[in-house]
Amino acid sequence: MINKLKKIFILNLILASGFNLNPNDIKGPEIYSYVYAKNGLKLRSNPDLKADTIVIIPYSSRVKIITTNSNFIAIDDKIGQWTYISYNNINGWVFSGYLIPDDPTKLLNFAFTKINKKNKKIYSDSSMNFSIKYLKIKSVFNNLAVITYPGTGLEPGMMSWIDSLWIFDGKSWNPFKSNTNSGYSEKINDSPNSKNISLILINNDTIPDLIITEFCCGSSYKTEIFLSEDLPNQYKMIKSINDHYLSDFNWLNLCGDNVYRFKSALDDTVIKFKFNCDLQKVIFN
Repeated sequence: MINKLKKIFILNLILASGFNLNPNDIKGPEIYSYVYAKNGLKLRSNPDLKADTIVIIPYSSRVKIITTNSNFIAIDDKIGQWTYISYNNINGWVFSGYLIPDDPTKLLNFAFTKINKKNKKIYSDSSMNFSIKYLKIKSVFNNLAVITYPGTGLEPGMMSWIDSLWIFDGKSWNPFKSNTNSGYSEKINDSPNSKNISLILINNDTIPDLIITEFCCGSSYKTEIFLSEDLPNQYKMIKSINDHYLSDFNWLNLCGDNVYRFKSALDDTVIKFKFNCDLQKVIFN
């Protein structure tokens, strides 16, 4: 009975941390994550951007999670929480928007292999010398990561930039596949279109929602908003907007007075929307 209660306690601790983690990184109640900020992540004395920097944690370093602030915040267009961690026996606060549940180098190597294999002939026939240096991790939330990679271009001499969504199952990463017919599924085929994926918390749960814009040739834009359902890999498209892209957002808290701005690719006008949690629908103004 004691062992059973201990397992339940550890499971609850993992869920409360907001991370889906590699089981091999968990020893008893210890939880680990990795830094994916290319220039390193600032370890601060307090959970505040104005707090003193204790040390800068290098890219790909592993840190131990001690506790996580329950409040979600937005920094650098990423959603996360202030998280108290230990690095090289030094404790302090970091923004979890720059933490990932697996080694980022391993993720990029794996993604490059999958993308290159899928598009090998197209890349080999193009003038672009496709290599792993082109890939970058754009954002992470829970077990989802957005990786940016180049397409072969809109016309000779140009490259399109494609955001792709990847999911971590506790052991490995793979392109995201929804288990609903109306949901979003990731395809890593080369495309002449550029694509932008934002991981956003729109409604009142902590499963990331998706705002996805595909665009081509300077003026052809289509943005779709996908809302998470009961499970992390179930998404439903709730709104489609032609000729607009997400320009910026003012994110305050879960189901708070958050404002999302979409800019027209035709005349630079802006439309805004909020999400009504009571009605569970997007409200434009």
